[in-house]
Amino acid sequence: MDLETYMKETQVTWREELSRRDQFLNLEWGIIGETCEVLELIKKDHFHPHRDIPETKYLEECGDVLYYCTTWMRLTGQPFGVGTPPYHGYEEQGRALTNGLRSYLTSGEPHYIVAVTQGILQYHGFTVEEARQANIDKLRAKYPDGFPKGKDLTPPPHL
Repeated sequence: MDLETYMKETQVTWREELSRRDQFLNLEWGIIGETCEVLELIKKDHFHPHRDIPETKYLEECGDVLYYCTTWMRLTGQPFGVGTPPYHGYEEQGRALTNGLRSYLTSGEPHYIVAVTQGILQYHGFTVEEARQANIDKLRAKYPDGFPKGKDLTPPPHL
């Protein structure tokens, strides 16, 4: 799936009704959380190779990272550059993703995370386009009518 189509498709499940502040808070937590899920896969593959994690798990989790990063790009109007070459091992992937998180936490811009995610996808035999499509397929299955609108899904202020 090309980037323009993916950006339109991700809007269906994004909470546009939230304040701009809350949208960016959702993005921040989503980028960090989903990136950590990919890092957890890398950790398990590197330190627990007997676990036999399906390659498609990387496709799914990297798609989740791309969802939040693409939404960030759409809301800020800042485009991303091209990806990095594929990594040659889990240690290299883990270090690059950790550096991507550090970069994001200091700059607030997920460009490096996107580049690393592209490299991880390549390492596992997938393209960014395949990850986008898999992500949209997952979201359509979960929310066939789009994200529920009109329901008060805002957490109580004490949380």
